[in-house]
Amino acid sequence: MSQQRYDLRRDPDGSWTVFDVFTGQPADEWGSPAEHLDQPYAEDLAAMLPYA
Repeated sequence: MSQQRYDLRRDPDGSWTVFDVFTGQPADEWGSPAEHLDQPYAEDLAAMLPYA
């Protein structure tokens, strides 16, 4: 059974980060960290990213 590899974290400024649950680092699938996102976009992005 696969585990969801990415989750959301709310940043102090109210934006959202999609992060790798294994490393704690922001997701970086396209050469740019997935930080400072609005919530709907972050949710969609986390759902699109691969499972572990």
